[in-house]
Amino acid sequence: MKTTKQILICLVVLFSSIIYSQDMKIKWEDYDGREFSIKCISGEFSYSMVAGDQIQYYPSYSNNAGKVQRIGNVNIEYYPSYSNNAGKVQRVGRVSIEYFPSYSNNAGNIKRVGNLTVEYFPSYSNNAGKVKGTRGSVN
Repeated sequence: MKTTKQILICLVVLFSSIIYSQDMKIKWEDYDGREFSIKCISGEFSYSMVAGDQIQYYPSYSNNAGKVQRIGNVNIEYYPSYSNNAGKVQRVGRVSIEYFPSYSNNAGNIKRVGNLTVEYFPSYSNNAGKVKGTRGSVN
């Protein structure tokens, strides 16, 4: 029983790592040296700060309560609660982030970051939903 449980746990960890390893991260930098990144499939957003930066968060009465609103002089905007992409990052400074619509085969995945377009394998391929490549550049 104990070994069966251990094998099951190992399989769960293995499969989850394979699924999440297919998620490509798009990175860009602003003129002051702050780095920003967002993952194409999960939408996970991360950032770095430069010396002297202050972080401002959305207030508790907001739909985006607790999320980062501003890093230094860079505003972070999120899609409104009534949209299909509620709570996902919509804009970082001047860089807009666009997602595929809910009726698409790639629903919720990132379609475009700034001028960078993300291409996915088609739904009929063995790699359906995985990132195929990119065109353009963020800035």
